[in-house]
Amino acid sequence: MFKHSPYIVHCFRANVSFEDNVNPYNLLLEYASRGSLADRLQNYNSLPEFEVKKHTKNVLLGLSCIHNKGIIHSDIKPGNILLVGGDKIAKIVEFGLSVTLEQGMNQKQGVIRGTESAVYELITGKPLWEDADGDDVLDKIKFKEPKFQNWKLSSELKIFWKNVLSRIPARVGL
Repeated sequence: MFKHSPYIVHCFRANVSFEDNVNPYNLLLEYASRGSLADRLQNYNSLPEFEVKKHTKNVLLGLSCIHNKGIIHSDIKPGNILLVGGDKIAKIVEFGLSVTLEQGMNQKQGVIRGTESAVYELITGKPLWEDADGDDVLDKIKFKEPKFQNWKLSSELKIFWKNVLSRIPARVGL
């Protein structure tokens, strides 16, 4: 379905095998030799701005492709963004929580909320709402503006933050 997008991990084949009364679903995926963004955070705590911008752009392009097919990923986070090749191209993986637009999701709002959390974690090395869980996280994502330290960010990234952090009720959603 996404084999023509350079920003989504390619699935070569899928099948169901029958072993010991279990029917596991097997996927043969593109090899991500550089690991995930979560791996990079574990090794470096946070990423330099140029790298955050590059990976964010790749993820947004991948999400655009996904949304054009009528699908919402629903689980964008550093662990679901893999790095492939010498150029470390960020590619989206893990569609286990994905839903279709017909299932009631608003694509633009979903992109912004998941991307906001992932980019925050890449910059700080910490989850956006690390002090919350479950429904509390969803409420914070919808209605509360994150608190930021005085990061030394470029004007381009500051504009990005200003736009994605808007808490205009008409735009809030998952």
